[in-house]
Amino acid sequence: VNSSLQSLNVRLNRLGDEGGRLLLEGCKFNATLGRLNLSCNDVHTEVSQVLYTMLPKNGSLTDLDLSGNALDEPAARLVRAAVEVNSTLRKVDLRLNKAEADTVAAIDELVKRNELAY
Repeated sequence: VNSSLQSLNVRLNRLGDEGGRLLLEGCKFNATLGRLNLSCNDVHTEVSQVLYTMLPKNGSLTDLDLSGNALDEPAARLVRAAVEVNSTLRKVDLRLNKAEADTVAAIDELVKRNELAY
């Protein structure tokens, strides 16, 4: 486990679900990662399932960029459920996905709650 990685940007790498899942599995136990950019990687539901298990336990991630992917409504709901029990995220970017506006707005509200508590 890398104990010094604070920011990881893998934007535009065509990771897909399998690559995104493997990357997140490797980040699960990192206690220093604050920023993670997975934008424009064609990730879907599998990545949101890993985030669902990862985010409740993660105490360092503050910024998560998932913009420009193919996250549909069920995937976005999993992200929302994970953010709901995470107290450190202060920014989640879901632009240019297939999530419904209500779900994105709910995630934004949860993130604002974290920001106010910080």
